[in-house]
Amino acid sequence: MFQHHFRTYLAFPLFLVLACLYVNAQAELVYGHDYLDVPGYQKPNEHKIPVMEFFWYQSDKCFELDSLLNSWAHYHKNEVRLIHVPIPFGNEEPAARIYYTLQASGYGERFHLLIYHSIHINNLDLGNGDALVAWLTNHGVQMATFEAKIHSRVVDQHLKKAAELARRYSVLELPTLVVDRRYVTNMGFAGSPDRLYIILDKLLAKAQADKRAGH
Repeated sequence: MFQHHFRTYLAFPLFLVLACLYVNAQAELVYGHDYLDVPGYQKPNEHKIPVMEFFWYQSDKCFELDSLLNSWAHYHKNEVRLIHVPIPFGNEEPAARIYYTLQASGYGERFHLLIYHSIHINNLDLGNGDALVAWLTNHGVQMATFEAKIHSRVVDQHLKKAAELARRYSVLELPTLVVDRRYVTNMGFAGSPDRLYIILDKLLAKAQADKRAGH
């Protein structure tokens, strides 16, 4: 009898958690509470729905949510194009420059997670030139190509564009997500990773409905 009641006692909190998640998933989005519209929206001419993630590499919160966001985007890979946008302001500029230099050098997104892990797990200081060169070399980066690109016009343009986008979407909290270039949400709105996941699903469905309606 005791074991039966004990198992029931343990199951009850789990039931409440699942019930809350179900209620949240069924609830309608509330403008100003869950998301905001982007003023002067320009409809993207893309097959997939673009979802921009604004982040800082040094942010613990961004690091913790990165795997969730990438999993969400992978789950919706036929519908969504996830665009990482590192904020290039202040002491974040070196990490953002490294990200765009690696992209311009032909490495694509391969190093995105490695940069996060190197900062948060291995405590790498990306501002330390010697440590950075050793890290890049150890990961197979051709330093001649990297050094030719790091202060190139194309990388400077990427950084300028990232700054312009951050201002356009009034990014004040990180990570911030912009769905279809028209709906903005962040962890402040969501309150938790699970709730953010639900909001993203609903904003994606909203953007798809807009697209079908020709809006």
